[in-house]
Amino acid sequence: MVNLRAAMRWRPELDSFVRYRLRFTEDPLFGVPTENTAINTGLPSQEHLVELGGSWSPTDCMLMSATVGVENRANNSSVANFQEDSYPIVMTAWYAPTPQWSISGGLAFFSNWIDQDITLGSKSDPETSRWSYGGRSDVFNVGTTYVWSECLTLSGGFEFVRGKNSFAPPALWPDLPQYSDVIVETTRLSAGLDYSIREDVNWYLRYQYYDYEDESEGFNSGTVNMLLGGVSARF
Repeated sequence: MVNLRAAMRWRPELDSFVRYRLRFTEDPLFGVPTENTAINTGLPSQEHLVELGGSWSPTDCMLMSATVGVENRANNSSVANFQEDSYPIVMTAWYAPTPQWSISGGLAFFSNWIDQDITLGSKSDPETSRWSYGGRSDVFNVGTTYVWSECLTLSGGFEFVRGKNSFAPPALWPDLPQYSDVIVETTRLSAGLDYSIREDVNWYLRYQYYDYEDESEGFNSGTVNMLLGGVSARF
């Protein structure tokens, strides 16, 4: 693995960086089937990642940052043959209107494109063709923390994720992709309470609501409510 990074502080409140990562894996894990003659792996033998980002803090109570990346992962061997390109984009912001109250938020876009040889069929008559697979996830979240008193802290958050994955019709089995398309939306709400009974004893309570909506297969959809409480002490 090789990591290279260069950073520049343009002004006291503004900085940026560029980063490059290179990784070679000589023998990635692969699967050995029992019903046909093909073996395969989803792990790359080499990876290249370039990231460009920076942060801006115009005041002591505000900070914004952003990162854009381009990643290529590949495996061209006797075990597998695929090329994978990803383009992550992440933006975050933090703001404290008062010393007791802070707000944070994030927005991210993750896309992934894969071209891979897939083998289907029987052991005596396997067929290999090139499949193209694409996916994208859009993520939005916001959270807040409020220090009510020296003993009590309140927190809350909201997150929404929409993901879509699909195959392009391959030459040999053009009707298969419709059975693998995925469109999912998830919503998460959270609330928390932290109370300091004394200096070395703390009590906490967490609630989380999670909704999973599968737009391609409705029977997979559902919601869950979670509640967690506990005490931590130091002696």
